[in-house]
Amino acid sequence: INTHVDTTISDSQIEFFYNNSTTEFALMSPIIKCRVLRFPTDFRQGKKIVELFKSKKESDWLDLVDMADKNNLMLETFDSWIEVAYLKTLLPEDSKTTFGEYAGKKKNIYETTDKRYRYLVRVDQFIDAGNKRPLEQVRDIIRQMIIRQRAQNELKFLEDSLMQSAMKE
Repeated sequence: INTHVDTTISDSQIEFFYNNSTTEFALMSPIIKCRVLRFPTDFRQGKKIVELFKSKKESDWLDLVDMADKNNLMLETFDSWIEVAYLKTLLPEDSKTTFGEYAGKKKNIYETTDKRYRYLVRVDQFIDAGNKRPLEQVRDIIRQMIIRQRAQNELKFLEDSLMQSAMKE
């Protein structure tokens, strides 16, 4: 069967399958793309580092990365989707936000502190539980689903052909 199944699948076929699947790719928990900075509350360049973190300029981001590296500060960039539950493990336990209220807003920075550190989270994208997973997360799954569907169709065709051949004899 594998030799008879066409495994070439176009992006448009994947997108069509994704767009016509309503519940198969629902998120069980919220996911986020973000940047996280943690620095000591008594950090002498605290004001400067917050200013760099909040800036949208690429040059400021590079300066921030350099400053964080030189001062051994935690700076994480999550360009791929992560579970909000994981993000919360990087923050103080009393962080009650869901982060959804910061997504797509001008003020997309969440700030909190504990006894030792100040934390900043820049929310770049957020998808709440119950919504559809982003296509980039399920593209390979869809590809396999389409191949499996084609294999099942091929198997059904072969079964029908065998039955018809047997009935003729």
